[in-house]
Amino acid sequence: MYRYKYDKSYHHKSRRARRTTVLAVFVSILVVGAAGYIGYDVLRQVFTKQAPVSRSNYSSVQGDSVNLFSSPYFQFQADDTWKEVTSEETPTHFVYRSFKSTLVARDIMFDVNPTKAEAIPLVRTTHIYPVTIDGSGKLVSQRGAGDHCNTLMPKNSPRVPTPVVQQQVSFICNPDAVIYQVVVGLIGGSTNISIPRPSGGKAIYMITYRDLTINSTDAPLRTILDSFQTR
Repeated sequence: MYRYKYDKSYHHKSRRARRTTVLAVFVSILVVGAAGYIGYDVLRQVFTKQAPVSRSNYSSVQGDSVNLFSSPYFQFQADDTWKEVTSEETPTHFVYRSFKSTLVARDIMFDVNPTKAEAIPLVRTTHIYPVTIDGSGKLVSQRGAGDHCNTLMPKNSPRVPTPVVQQQVSFICNPDAVIYQVVVGLIGGSTNISIPRPSGGKAIYMITYRDLTINSTDAPLRTILDSFQTR
């Protein structure tokens, strides 16, 4: 009797022990497998380069990153430091700024079909950037912005905004302004430039550029104008 009970008890315990062992082994395999997968996934994310996020106004030109900006009236290309400032825009006034870190380095403004001229006492223009228009309606840069317009002012003349003609363009010069502010002007005309549009009509464009850096230059303006197209 005792032998039977002992054998039965021993056999029952042995089976339970085997089941426990198998379950422990199975759980261990799951834990090790899960840990291995997590480790692999972490390493994969660390060492795998993320694919660039595409955007509608991003393109590449000869390896350089550029933004393509467009409005109902025009489009142009500029490097990726430039951003559109929609909060300061109207249906016919468009603003773009180039940033160095969080500081504004340059900006450019396009006024289309302006209904009134800027009040003369408020004008801050210091330079004129002369252009011509080719047969396709593109702006063609001529000679660059040149000298401050105050070089045209007669000695001892009032230091107030004054109409002048520089590089064969008529505009208002502020001889006392110190910020490098350039207005694009048509040779033989003024800063209100009538340019054909693809639709067959024309629009009047006024383009104002400022460089707020220490070493001011019109080079970014030239780049923008070289890619400028009416729409």
